[in-house]
Amino acid sequence: MQNNISKFFSYVKGLQLLAVLFLLFYVLLCFYNRFAADDFYFWHAQKTWGTLSTVKICYETYSGRWLAYMLTSFLLRFASSPFFLFFIGISEIVLLLLAVNRAFRLLFPWLGIQLSTKERLLYSILFCCSFFFASIDIGESWFWYTSVLSYMLSLIALIFLLVELFEPAKTGMGFLSCAVLAVYIGAASESFAAISFMLVFLLLLLAYSKNKKIQKLVPRSQGTKLIVALSVLCLSFGITAAAPGNAIRLSQLPHPSFFQQAVAPFKSLAKVGYLTFVYHFIALMLLAFPWLSLGLRFRNKSSITLPKFLSNFINFTPALLLLAFVLLLPASLLLSETPPARALSQFSFFVAVVINLSFFFAGQQLNITLIQENKIKLFSISGAFLFMLILLSIRVNEAKRYATAYDERIKLSLQAKQFYPNTLLELKKLPSSGYLYSAELSSDTAHFKNLQWQQFFELKRGIKVKEDFTSASSK
Repeated sequence: MQNNISKFFSYVKGLQLLAVLFLLFYVLLCFYNRFAADDFYFWHAQKTWGTLSTVKICYETYSGRWLAYMLTSFLLRFASSPFFLFFIGISEIVLLLLAVNRAFRLLFPWLGIQLSTKERLLYSILFCCSFFFASIDIGESWFWYTSVLSYMLSLIALIFLLVELFEPAKTGMGFLSCAVLAVYIGAASESFAAISFMLVFLLLLLAYSKNKKIQKLVPRSQGTKLIVALSVLCLSFGITAAAPGNAIRLSQLPHPSFFQQAVAPFKSLAKVGYLTFVYHFIALMLLAFPWLSLGLRFRNKSSITLPKFLSNFINFTPALLLLAFVLLLPASLLLSETPPARALSQFSFFVAVVINLSFFFAGQQLNITLIQENKIKLFSISGAFLFMLILLSIRVNEAKRYATAYDERIKLSLQAKQFYPNTLLELKKLPSSGYLYSAELSSDTAHFKNLQWQQFFELKRGIKVKEDFTSASSK
């Protein structure tokens, strides 16, 4: 018995080391992260017009995300600091960990899981690791400054809001938290606002259901909180939807037929599902095994066979596909095509939840012997270590090369601004940015990224990237 316990604790130490490796990997990527695309527009606008004028211009000419634009512009007052983006990245992962940890504090007892505070934090980090690698485009979703404050922060706010709505305590701070979180979600991302509205509205219906089992899950006593959150969310999103800039932005989007628009969400689900599981399958599987071991710790007294477990999972598949479809629906309908990766964070989060929960229930319900359990732990933790070490070796060096070339481009742009602003600046292509969001420009001086860079650095004749002769000739 003592031997088995020592083996378990050595496995826990392995998981702790894996969590440290992930955090180290993330911190290094934050260190090499750089501004890109719209970041330069907002930075220039902040320096030229100030925060409120920037929000007003964006609200009237582009989009109604007034609170996201306000926060984006305000924080850029400190963007001259060399550690600004590093601080933003660290703040992002800390907020996400706090949100997930609070969610687990409510969810784990319901699943029959009793963990210490340190263990719960460990599994919060491991879940965030799964979510990270479930992302369609990690750079766009996690490291692009403008995107993070609209989409990732909306997701974090939604997690906090749902946790607050399930908290039994009725305090003034609880109601205020619900209101603040709902305001941000409604004013930061249209798709997240729509998803949040559906979730909160559904919870409100469940709270006033006459079914006693449902009332235990969503007590009627939470109804006041739900009404406050829903009302504030509607008000905030109403201000967002009323923006004159929305009509201008929509006019620039494709105008498909009714059939194309109806088919778009189904195409999105197929495409996003394909991209997630083809490109991230190995990482997601390796990072799901800790949840299998957690299920084994709290296994049921009665077990089922693997075919029976798979049969049960298949029976749930239609419901899971429906939920995934609903999560993609708002952005797909708005764009009439597959949403960009930054607008898919909720789908990636959902994928991480489904996979990790499935492995947890497998550990709880399957008849796995002690020998099999030890083999699973050994091979899974070894594979996860190998995976993280390879990433640390390849992706961090890739990010370092990109950051070095990017910093050189900044120097050249500043020199051009000072000594020859009337000359067209031609630059070499940047190396691959790997898991970071690339700030690469176009060979077309009229491309919006080039124009934003030109405006920020005050280059009168413009800027472009030298076209690759070999690739151009092959075309």
